[in-house]
Amino acid sequence: MGQQTRAHLTGRKIYGCGRCGTHLTTVEALLSKRFTGKFGQATLFYSVVNVLEGPPEDRRMTTGLHTVVDLRCLKCETYLGWKYIKSFEQSEKYKENCFLLERALLQTIEPGLELEGAEDPISREGNDSSTASNLQEEDDDDDDDDGDDEDE
Repeated sequence: MGQQTRAHLTGRKIYGCGRCGTHLTTVEALLSKRFTGKFGQATLFYSVVNVLEGPPEDRRMTTGLHTVVDLRCLKCETYLGWKYIKSFEQSEKYKENCFLLERALLQTIEPGLELEGAEDPISREGNDSSTASNLQEEDDDDDDDDGDDEDE
């Protein structure tokens, strides 16, 4: 398989892979911040780029049975979250084709920062959770969620 080209996003806030900084999505694509993933707080987006999708699997969650695919970063292959393919409960159909990204595995990227120059937050001095807490603080400033009280 040849080399894959990564998309470079623009927007007022860009979310990237917490390990390598590859652009993933923007605040404009955010649907809800009231989700929980495997590693804690998660965010639901309607659009994500630069990810690899795993095979589909049925997963039972607190809101019912869903068919999902795990998502990995296109560059470093770090696990990032999952994409909802199918929801078996009528009330959960809005999640279909949406992306759940784990906040602990993301970083915010300054608009205009080149992909290759992104800081690696895992190698920074201090605690690895600083990426997640920085993301949480910034997310609180633009609380655009739709009132969901989801807990995946």
